[in-house]
Amino acid sequence: GEVRTLSSERGHHARPVFSPDGKTVVFEKRGGGYLVSPLWSSETGIYALAFDGGPMRRVSKRGSRPQFGARSDRVYLSEEEESKDADVHRLFSIGIPGLDPNAAREALDERVEVESANATEFALSPDGKYVAFAERFQVHIAALPATGRKLSVGPKGAAVPTARVSKDAGDHVQFSGDGARLY
Repeated sequence: GEVRTLSSERGHHARPVFSPDGKTVVFEKRGGGYLVSPLWSSETGIYALAFDGGPMRRVSKRGSRPQFGARSDRVYLSEEEESKDADVHRLFSIGIPGLDPNAAREALDERVEVESANATEFALSPDGKYVAFAERFQVHIAALPATGRKLSVGPKGAAVPTARVSKDAGDHVQFSGDGARLY
């Protein structure tokens, strides 16, 4: 198809994803430096943009690797918290406020969905019922029940059914569009 410019705002934009209803694009706005120009590096974070046009709106100042589950009004982000005692890797979700610039900004309703001591990445299934994660060079999949509480996952997790799905290794984990395959 044709190329379409959604925004003329300059910046280092990466990892765009469409919402399930196709009306919103969510992406990372990164800072520059080292090999990338530091120009246009202000106000980094996760942004949403209506596909029909309009201004970019920052959804979160932190997080990376945006993705959607079954709903178009919540985006899922990864983050890592490093401390002297242990690292914690999380998949948290945040509500996307309406993109109408004249509407009042809604509460963002942020919550931690999944947490792991050793996972390096998370992938949410399109229906939001499973989470795949890479840990210690292996890929695992776990059920993700809608409990509204944080779920701890790991290869030997007992809280929910978990299975290893890779034989040797795995990286850049993602589900197919219909959720039937894991790549």
